[in-house]
Amino acid sequence: MVTIQGITSGTVGDGIDVEVQGVVAMSRKWLVSKSKRSGSCLWGVFLSAPGISVTEPNSGILALSYGTPGVTDDQDNLICPNIEEASAGDAFPDDVKPGDVLDVTGRTSYHSPADCHEQPPEANPTQVKQRQLANVTKVKLVGTAPIPEPHVLSGEDIAKLAAPSNPDGENFHDAWGGVKVRVAGPLGPSLQGEMQTVVGAYGNITLSGSGLRVGDKVYYVQGSMNACHRAPDYPSTDVEWARIDGFSTLDYCTWSLQPLNKCADFDPAAKECTDGLICE
Repeated sequence: MVTIQGITSGTVGDGIDVEVQGVVAMSRKWLVSKSKRSGSCLWGVFLSAPGISVTEPNSGILALSYGTPGVTDDQDNLICPNIEEASAGDAFPDDVKPGDVLDVTGRTSYHSPADCHEQPPEANPTQVKQRQLANVTKVKLVGTAPIPEPHVLSGEDIAKLAAPSNPDGENFHDAWGGVKVRVAGPLGPSLQGEMQTVVGAYGNITLSGSGLRVGDKVYYVQGSMNACHRAPDYPSTDVEWARIDGFSTLDYCTWSLQPLNKCADFDPAAKECTDGLICE
């Protein structure tokens, strides 16, 4: 039996079977990755240490569990279960939500994709692994609790979130990986592609100056008709955010910020949100 802080600080070693008790779910369940080679579908939930009102260093972690294998469609694409329509089949309840208090059994992991060193420099591939609670096999719902507010980062710390290495020799990504944080503005987008749009490929926004990638991996659901589960629409390139909330985490080989809610976690929110869309 260990704590989240014990895992993310490195006090608890890698590859050890552990249980964390009374931790607070900070996100819905989301599809972290899928493997066409093995057919596996890997699901994740962000967790927070209990008893805190504001997130802090080493207080968060991404917990991972394999679910029902995907199926291959006519175009040879691997399709994992759509959790709006069917069970994901992993250890987490399909309806897990922020504020649920859980006891979780899994294995400690210090992970990054093995081929990150093969990525080109412009892809900003990381040199730092992420501490995770992997191979989750048992989850017990034991109650509910208030959701910690995100810690506010600004200035140089925003750039550190995007850095492929630990800046200045600090264990920055160990401390903030898996933690929900708020990046404070003013924040502007780096326009992307030939069309010079705010939102680029795969629903990603890149912030000017820091280069921090803001993605849609947590709230996106493949094949969903619900606008809350699709990339945001910012028709004006003059948008300036006062703040963006999200989880610091690896997106393949890039440290990124992943919001939970496309409306509530952006200020200002996308056009569809200001037009009346409400995402729970």
